[in-house]
Amino acid sequence: MFNNSVKLKWQGKEYTCPINFELTNSMELDGINILQYWILFNKGTVPPASLIARIYSWVLSSGGCIVSAEDIYESIMKDVEGSINLLQAGKSALNWFFPEIEDDGDSAPAKADSVKKG
Repeated sequence: MFNNSVKLKWQGKEYTCPINFELTNSMELDGINILQYWILFNKGTVPPASLIARIYSWVLSSGGCIVSAEDIYESIMKDVEGSINLLQAGKSALNWFFPEIEDDGDSAPAKADSVKKG
């Protein structure tokens, strides 16, 4: 399901950052509710720059780059034009944490009209 990785650059160096359950669990234990934020961002809510900084700090750390969320936040806030893309960056980052569901062909998708209402 997981075992994906993303490539991120920080200060000119590229890092391969594994996205896995352990990383997801650590982030959620630290107060980042991935599903909740994903829903909000997809409704058009602009993500807080500090949240994006925390997410990128966690992900970069998984790739061996130890950088503080504060350093990333400072970088975001120094680049005003780049900060305009904060919403897209937030959505992209959160999408990394959704495991791909493999279709085994045995199960059919549920249909709304087949659900009994009680």
